[in-house]
Amino acid sequence: MKNIPILCVAFCLGVSFVHSNEMNGHYKSLEKFMRDQLPPFIPKQNIDNVLDATRARQYEEFLDAARLGSELYTAELSIIENVTDNLSNWVNASKCFEQIFKIRRDLKLRRPYAAFIDDSNGKEESGLYRGNFLWLGRYYECVGQTDMEDITTKMCLVTFGRDEKNPNGIRVGQCVPRICTEEDISELNEKLLLRRRFSATAVCPEELSFTPIDIALIVILSVLATMVIVGTIVEATVFNPTTSSGWLKILVCFSMIKNNNALFRTKRSQSSIPVLDGMRFLSMAWVVLGHTFSYSNTNTDNLVDTAEFYTSHIGTLAIANGTLSVDSFFFLSGLLVTYLALRKMRSNNGKLNVPLMYLQRYLRLTPVLIFAIIFMAGLFQKIGGGLRYQNFNQQFAVACQDWWWTNILYINNLVPKDLSQACIGWTWYLANDMQFFIVSPIFIYLLYRYPKAGMIAIGVGVLGSSSITGALTRYYEKYPDVYAYSIIYRAVAFLTYPLTILPKVNIPAIYTNETDTGLDSPAYWSDIYAKPWCRIGVYFIGMLTGYILYVTNNKLKMRKIFVAHMWVIVVAVELAVVYGWWGKIDESQYPDFPSYDLMAFYEAVRRPLWGFGLMWITIACTSGYGGPVNSLLSWKGFIPLSRLTYSTYMFHLFVVTFLYLSREVEVHLRIDTYIYYFFATLALSMSGGYVVYLLIEAPVAELQKILLTRDSTKTSSSNLTVEMKNVDVQRVKDTVVVVKQNGIDGHENEVDLGDEVLSGGNKL
Repeated sequence: MKNIPILCVAFCLGVSFVHSNEMNGHYKSLEKFMRDQLPPFIPKQNIDNVLDATRARQYEEFLDAARLGSELYTAELSIIENVTDNLSNWVNASKCFEQIFKIRRDLKLRRPYAAFIDDSNGKEESGLYRGNFLWLGRYYECVGQTDMEDITTKMCLVTFGRDEKNPNGIRVGQCVPRICTEEDISELNEKLLLRRRFSATAVCPEELSFTPIDIALIVILSVLATMVIVGTIVEATVFNPTTSSGWLKILVCFSMIKNNNALFRTKRSQSSIPVLDGMRFLSMAWVVLGHTFSYSNTNTDNLVDTAEFYTSHIGTLAIANGTLSVDSFFFLSGLLVTYLALRKMRSNNGKLNVPLMYLQRYLRLTPVLIFAIIFMAGLFQKIGGGLRYQNFNQQFAVACQDWWWTNILYINNLVPKDLSQACIGWTWYLANDMQFFIVSPIFIYLLYRYPKAGMIAIGVGVLGSSSITGALTRYYEKYPDVYAYSIIYRAVAFLTYPLTILPKVNIPAIYTNETDTGLDSPAYWSDIYAKPWCRIGVYFIGMLTGYILYVTNNKLKMRKIFVAHMWVIVVAVELAVVYGWWGKIDESQYPDFPSYDLMAFYEAVRRPLWGFGLMWITIACTSGYGGPVNSLLSWKGFIPLSRLTYSTYMFHLFVVTFLYLSREVEVHLRIDTYIYYFFATLALSMSGGYVVYLLIEAPVAELQKILLTRDSTKTSSSNLTVEMKNVDVQRVKDTVVVVKQNGIDGHENEVDLGDEVLSGGNKL
């Protein structure tokens, strides 16, 4: 505690100190920088496109072709005839162009279907210098138009760019006959100006059929829904908790009555930690806010406005630093596993059934995860529409088909090495937390038997994780994610400059070298951010907090003057962690960025400092020194919301992707649009999470308690425990229902020893 003021002063001085490096950047390196520094599951193509447009003078050389492409059915006939005369595959494409000519003729005759087709084509839009290179047209107006004879239409997205290997350029939606192939449309558009200074690449989303995986998922969901209905009827009519058979008890595990009562129960036990309810829900909302902002760049017509807003409003740093919400969940997880385990060991003569902990936790997490994997691998691609939805989600469906096994083994933060290939990329957190959970009994045992050794081990773990993070960041010359966003958005904002005076963008030199530097430069997100040795520090801080709460029985006596000073220090440090870089991000002259040494220092200490801040808030609030902070975070309305955070986390990026990418037209972003999308995403995600909770999460939790409790009475665990020889019925029940603390099963906020992450830590 005495060293906290020193850490605060050192950190604040470090943030205020600026040491500049000369790093001559090039626009051609920004795309690599973006792919390296930003999350692999966040869409980047729109940002990439605007950066490329900055370099290519707003695609001025492609504008004529794109304009003519948007006038496919109204351009002069001689132009189209010249194009068809120069096609290399006229024999194969003749049917396609025959129908295009028919549509042109019917348009002159004012036939309604032809008018709809022409009207749905993407047209040149205003806002080119605000980043509007998407002329999408009207997808749903186009699809399915027919002349009632042989023509049926589909929508294609044609990119007018420099070459086929470069996916950037002006994108135009074209409504074409279904018989036309992507190759037909690409060649037609390339020939529109009778020259090959550019390429036109067409992508045509096709109607997808249901696969066996989709059918299996639908059948499983139908069976689960039937079980919920039957279980509800059984509980409402014939069920008696004391006399009913085991099969009826299993059916009642699916009952909406039972699980809703558990979900919405707000009674707390005396040993609970109420402050964690609000901390958990608000952290989940912070996650949703960050991803809503990140995904907003995928389908917007004014990305430059977003970039300018980011670099001119200090509040955006709270969004960019949203990754700290992950550390909040690591903190909660470490706290609860330690607190619950120590209490269990105290009531059971120092014995702890470690394999049972592992089994409970795996069984509680994995069913929802498997559902998400199957959903992503197939059905999710088919529930949305539009020109961009299907193609974007296809890459993640393929990833889940290839790498699903890494998720259920909880090693997807290690395999594959490149997280852009991972299945459901945002579940890297679950892998980390499972790995931390597996090693936690070692430290818990030390804390229980040898407290000083346990605290020293935890302290070494925190310092070691921080040191490794800083060393890797410095050695590989990486920037923290919050600063990476500022670099990219500064570059995007340069679209507002006159074309003749575009400034240069300074980025790390490692991205600008034409030749091999000999330095194996890993991606920040895959090789630093998501690795367990870089993230376990805050988990250790949570474990230390759980130990302090355990030994003090949630009541640590402190002097009021010390409490007042600590609140001032903690607020100052936490604000510095989140907003400390604003002075550099906001500088209008775009100077060189801080040195690698300073950035490595920041990356090394920001997460542990955030964790220590959470540690103080938790201890102060539980000890009676929280004041209005405790009143807010302990509000009982957070209890049911906090129980939904795991399912909400697993579901929310499906909602975000659907809302943004299944749109027919681009989003025009303003601050009120962000607010609308955030609350819509949060509400829909929690609604989806509630459905998953009723169908899978809550029933599995109830089944686990019934089956594991019954089975445990029949077996000896002599070789499977830490200082535990035999487990009687009551002790197993004590393991299953340990401390009434914020659990999804809702029995006065109970959690299982192996389940603290479902309700406390494993939400991010």
